[in-house]
Amino acid sequence: CSNSFLIMSEESKTASDIEVVYFNGRGRAEIARIILAIANVEYKDTRLTKEQWAELKPKTKFGFLPMIRVGDVEVHQTFSIARYLARRFNLFGSSDLEGALIDEASEYLISDIVGDFRKAAYAPDDKKPELFKEFFGEKLPAHLVKFEKLLASNGDGKGWLVGDKLSVADATAFVVFRDYIGRANADFKYPELTEAYLQRVESTPRLAAWLKVRPETEW
Repeated sequence: CSNSFLIMSEESKTASDIEVVYFNGRGRAEIARIILAIANVEYKDTRLTKEQWAELKPKTKFGFLPMIRVGDVEVHQTFSIARYLARRFNLFGSSDLEGALIDEASEYLISDIVGDFRKAAYAPDDKKPELFKEFFGEKLPAHLVKFEKLLASNGDGKGWLVGDKLSVADATAFVVFRDYIGRANADFKYPELTEAYLQRVESTPRLAAWLKVRPETEW
């Protein structure tokens, strides 16, 4: 059977019918797990082996993970999952306009920043050193200039990316900068405003609690 965990904590959690299905890694499923942690929701965290995925893959809609099961319904695609969970658990802003700005920030983080990161991460081994040097030396600093302008445009960068409360955009920023990029280069120094922001996000009580107990994985 698959490795499944019922995610709970000392704080009383809200019961749900949600199951997160992915591999034993953070990757594309971690945004969903973090949303659920911030929302204080109990869920089933199913982590498949390669053999289990080979058996399940032909039965899925698109042949990719992650997916979530909500009762008998399966939802696929990373940001379809994130948007659904964020809307359901009130992490998608206080208005339609804030929701659009949250989408904007999240899409920039994933499509542009992680898009450039993956060009290096998934390059042939002989090309990786050169491409990572370019990413950390040129592309990421250029992205961070834009990111800090975005951050500073909301409360001088002393709060969250959008509005006055934590949202899926902040969960996405944490995953991008701390999990994707941070695990590839733990020595990279972020600009002061960005680093203070990331520390603010990761020190929120429910996310901090999840970070203490989430499984250590290779990726």
